[in-house]
Amino acid sequence: MIRKIFTSVVLILLTAVILKAQLSTSSPYSRFGIGDLSFNGLGREVTMGHTGVGNQNPYHINPINPASYSAFIPNNFIFELGAMHKFTNFATSENSWYTNNTNLNYFIAGFSIKPWWGTSFGLQPISSVGYQIFSSDSLFVDDGYTNIEELYKGDGGLNRFYWGNSFQPIKNLSIGANISYIFGSVDRNTETLVYETNFTSTLSEKHRYLIKGFNYKLGMQFCDSIYTKKDTANAKFIYTLGLTFENKSKINSFDTKEVIRLIKMNGNSFKDTLVNDTIDHGKISLPQSVGLGFSVKYNQKLTICADYTIENWSNVLNFGDNFNLVNSSSLGLGFEFCNNEFSTIYRKTIRYRFGTYYQNTSLDLNSQLIKQYGITAGIGIPVKSSIINLGLEFGTRGTTTANLVKENFIMFNLNVSIYDMWFVKSKFY
Repeated sequence: MIRKIFTSVVLILLTAVILKAQLSTSSPYSRFGIGDLSFNGLGREVTMGHTGVGNQNPYHINPINPASYSAFIPNNFIFELGAMHKFTNFATSENSWYTNNTNLNYFIAGFSIKPWWGTSFGLQPISSVGYQIFSSDSLFVDDGYTNIEELYKGDGGLNRFYWGNSFQPIKNLSIGANISYIFGSVDRNTETLVYETNFTSTLSEKHRYLIKGFNYKLGMQFCDSIYTKKDTANAKFIYTLGLTFENKSKINSFDTKEVIRLIKMNGNSFKDTLVNDTIDHGKISLPQSVGLGFSVKYNQKLTICADYTIENWSNVLNFGDNFNLVNSSSLGLGFEFCNNEFSTIYRKTIRYRFGTYYQNTSLDLNSQLIKQYGITAGIGIPVKSSIINLGLEFGTRGTTTANLVKENFIMFNLNVSIYDMWFVKSKFY
């Protein structure tokens, strides 16, 4: 057991290094707030329309609602590892371009301590920053033109290492909590170039934000069964009601700021460092959020899930700015079908999933509320003591109205869920 826990910790640390080295997005919208927000669910939840508040499964970890951990089967240890590839086409009213991003997303583990107590821990991304925006203009001054070029560039992101526990104090009711350590770094750089004949002035402003702190998330689920009159041994319907709450959290941020001016005139160069300082009392905020979810499993084959989540971004500050953020909301609907997960006929054990979601994001730019919506599909393939989950997502975010950017993306997801037996004594005859 100790060896398996040690292996899990080593893999999580390795994942942290890989996550830090990756550029997870190339979106201009990641310039605002803390960047592009990552969905908190794993492979199964992603392909079911980004749902999970009211969902629990003994063979999958669901960090969206920490109350779900009590559903783990005793003596089972579960590992989940996920990766994604995203192809995005960006379009404005004048041109278009595309990018590709491939990332290792998370490593998470979970197991049952007691029949009424489950636990989980792991590493996940919270947000990612990756943008490069260029603008140019010219002004007529005196007898000539002054040209101005600006380059905005940023990269980095936030991650969380969490530890969660779920308890079942009474029959059918589970409560749980995730305690997370938030960490990461974000670089935001601005370069302004002003040039005329025989004169060039470059002003470079660089910010590096180092973030670290804690937050928590609470969850509750109520699960019960409805039996048919003819067969009271097997449940016709198994339903789950879910609720999550995450309080507004202020996380410490250390801002290293450097401002340099470079002037070139008549063949001579002058360089001056205007600012080189560290501000150690900054804060970023994670919003208060509430999630409601419902799922029902019919005849042990078809599962239907629905989620609604709201987040209060309008009163948070990040890096000293609100970025005109507004409250966000999301609605998701998902389905999973498995003929018989315990069948000896292999094709009957395959899981088929699909879903859809709609989001009003926290961005309101040029009087345009940025919206995102998509459809998802996936398949869960059992392989010995594991399930390989393959997923596909088609989505759209933004608009070309008011000089904004519209993103059409295709995302491929790979998630591996491995379960192993623990705490079982070997018997010899």
